[in-house]
Amino acid sequence: MLAAVTLSATFLAPFTARRSSTLNAQKNDRSTHLMLNAPDVEQLATPEAQLADILDASCANGEKMPTEAVTALRSLVSSTPSASWLVTLLTDERFDAVFKPPLDYQLLQAIEASPEPNLKLLTTNVAMSTATELVHVTDGSEDLAAASRLTRDRCKVLLDALLPRMMGLTNEVQRLRTAVVPWEGDTPPESADQEWLEFTKTCSAEQRAAIKAVLDELLAPFDEVIPSGLWKSPEIWAVVGYGGYALVMGQDPVFCPEGPTSAQALVVAKAATTVVLAAWAAYVVGEARTATAKPQ
Repeated sequence: MLAAVTLSATFLAPFTARRSSTLNAQKNDRSTHLMLNAPDVEQLATPEAQLADILDASCANGEKMPTEAVTALRSLVSSTPSASWLVTLLTDERFDAVFKPPLDYQLLQAIEASPEPNLKLLTTNVAMSTATELVHVTDGSEDLAAASRLTRDRCKVLLDALLPRMMGLTNEVQRLRTAVVPWEGDTPPESADQEWLEFTKTCSAEQRAAIKAVLDELLAPFDEVIPSGLWKSPEIWAVVGYGGYALVMGQDPVFCPEGPTSAQALVVAKAATTVVLAAWAAYVVGEARTATAKPQ
């Protein structure tokens, strides 16, 4: 599979060199890491690392990725080798620009187009980094704890961008949450997802609580009984209120200031308004039931 995503030297070299030149010109603190003669040049020589570097350079400069790089990216994230590449992207401090919102839509499109293996990969990484941070804090390893926090925060940024658009991701994160809700002693709840239970059973109660807190924050928009867009929008309530007024009073001073042209027209107008208001109410109730049925 590596052959499918390997980029030619003639394609990669100009972008690696341009990245170093651009960052030097901007006096970026990370420029020493990206120079071709830097100590980590061996790491940058791999196609995956150079692809991450090109993505970061594009994000930092507000540019689109080159077509060849986009093709390589889509091939990479659709396969198992994407695990090591995505982990590198999440953990390497050089690639900060990639995670500054709004995220590169080509990266999001590539990931969401391949639910396998990315659903599990994204969910696992946010849980793992959250749990390991606590381990490092307990051990007094502040540098390692900071690295875990960096990974966790980047995972959250990526998940925030993908949850509304990636098929199955919300459900996967919710399934993980069922395995980290408070346990009774050493006994997990019966509703816990068995696959994720295997993943979290070695975690301490403190680690599970920390993971749940992160997941609760990510899933908050999907846990609302009534989506905030429906009950917080003044425009929606203004339209509904005006429709109710027109229905009760039989008057439409905005759209029909002279009143209905006939008794039959008034009946039709009231019927249409009733149907629209009923459809909106049914939609609100349906959304509420769907949200309530989601695992907490």
